[in-house]
Amino acid sequence: MPDSFASHAFTATHQEHNKRLDAFLAAHLADAGISRERAKHLIKEGAVCVDGAPATSPKVLLFEGAHVTITIPEAATSLTAETGDLTILYQDAELALIDKPADLTVHPCPSCPQGTLAHRLISHFPDLARQGGSRPGIVHRLDKDTSGLILVALTERCRLALAEQFAERAIYKEYLAIVHGVPKLPQGIINSPIGRHPQKKVMMAVTPNGKEAITHWRTLYADPAGRFSVVAARILTGRTHQIRVHLTHLGHPLVGDTVYCGEQQQRKALPLLHNAGAVAPAHPAPAEAAPGGPETQHPTSVPQRQMLHAWRLALRHPFPESVPQTMPPMVSIEDGILRCTCPPPEDFARTLVQLTTHTLRVVITGSPGCGKSTLLHALAARGIPTSSADVAVKELYQPGNDGWRLLRARFGDRFLCAEKNAIDKVLLGTAMREEPGVRREVEALLHPLVAHTHKEFFREQEKAGAPLAVTEIPLYLEAGYHLNATLQAEGDNRPLPVLVGVRTPFAIRKERLKTHRGWSDETIDAIESWQWQEDEKIAACDLVVDNLGSPDELARKADGLITQLLALRAERARTILESITATAARIPFGE
Repeated sequence: MPDSFASHAFTATHQEHNKRLDAFLAAHLADAGISRERAKHLIKEGAVCVDGAPATSPKVLLFEGAHVTITIPEAATSLTAETGDLTILYQDAELALIDKPADLTVHPCPSCPQGTLAHRLISHFPDLARQGGSRPGIVHRLDKDTSGLILVALTERCRLALAEQFAERAIYKEYLAIVHGVPKLPQGIINSPIGRHPQKKVMMAVTPNGKEAITHWRTLYADPAGRFSVVAARILTGRTHQIRVHLTHLGHPLVGDTVYCGEQQQRKALPLLHNAGAVAPAHPAPAEAAPGGPETQHPTSVPQRQMLHAWRLALRHPFPESVPQTMPPMVSIEDGILRCTCPPPEDFARTLVQLTTHTLRVVITGSPGCGKSTLLHALAARGIPTSSADVAVKELYQPGNDGWRLLRARFGDRFLCAEKNAIDKVLLGTAMREEPGVRREVEALLHPLVAHTHKEFFREQEKAGAPLAVTEIPLYLEAGYHLNATLQAEGDNRPLPVLVGVRTPFAIRKERLKTHRGWSDETIDAIESWQWQEDEKIAACDLVVDNLGSPDELARKADGLITQLLALRAERARTILESITATAARIPFGE
């Protein structure tokens, strides 16, 4: 039994003559949050008297001057308060707007009797305990693994008023979703009934005998490769799993939703997302050293939930007098309409970042003897896919391959080793050093072939879902690859590869070339002359790795380089994320 009661007394006026008792009480007790249904229950429980006699029927008709008393027991929920984080975006005396995290059930159910949002709400808003039932304050719900805005009624009268607005479909609810593929049309309406799946009872489905379900959607961002898109979805009804079911019915299930799009299908559709965690430094740099934050060092691969976020909500405030004069960020009120926007959480943003970055293409360059190949080998040892111009040229020189054919077509057998029918690289190199015309012709023949090899390498890694792919091209700048689209990515804004320069003073490089390669001063000077000055070359690079010590010291720097590259990869994609959310924010509420 409740510990306290509230008593009220009213006298029927001339205008209330012949009015039903339950309607009379509901009209007088609206501010106390008593609905007509609640009044009926109280009458039947013997809590109401008319002219001193207990009333037993809600249908009793009152006469002018009738004296009505009611004793209302204070409602009390059976839930107990539980501590837990709660992000409150807005609150006044009547309602609150909460940013619900994913992996939190809204209210108790047989599979989750404790640890719900409802339990936390009682801890933060103790007065909610006076509301009855197992879900005090809850006027609508989100799936456990859906994040974002949820509206909470802090008083019984507000709960009734909001319930009425939901019933009238007067509350605007809009979600952001990352889905597989790109819809054929830029926007549309799905008006398809939803009911229990005929074979899988834990799922919902579009069924002929289901309940009415209406979803308005529009595409905010379409991946140029057609792999995924970002959709804004507004629901006019509130069916279980409505957006998930409707978008699956449209042919574009949510990324991360393994209930409506199995894990195997998720992996097949988006290999880059599922392989994104494959690269991590063997010796990670400290988190604070990463320009993009610690999450860029160990990217999370597969989303742990469906990528669905309740991001905007608008309603007519039932009691505008309770609205404070100063509004918090992302919340506004105009003409009595309360509007709130809730930015996507980190996992949603991170998934979008991983999807929009594709494979980050990286080129290592530098002057002879700087240690480019050592750095490349260190990256390969850490699981980074690599290739090099030297390997590409060696393959092109093999008998019957394109380089071999072009050189023979232009120079005949001049540079052919008769014994092996292969290109004599020593003879060719000597001619290139001694005859500038021969060098220019050979470069003109081979550079396009080498560029094509690197382009195919990057495409293969993109297809495989590699976060990073690195190739070594000593003459990247000299060949003009940075001036054309040869090695650009196929994604947004077609970015050029990230150029990493290995910097070593000439005196150190010269000693290495003499000691380890046996080059003469003349050979060193000749090959240096083919290239940009080292200072100019390094100035043109996006990142620089200094190599003044041993090969082992340079190899250890590969870890820091990976961290920098992953941070840069994330930063590039975040600009796309900002563009998407800005586009979404420009959509007027209610459209």
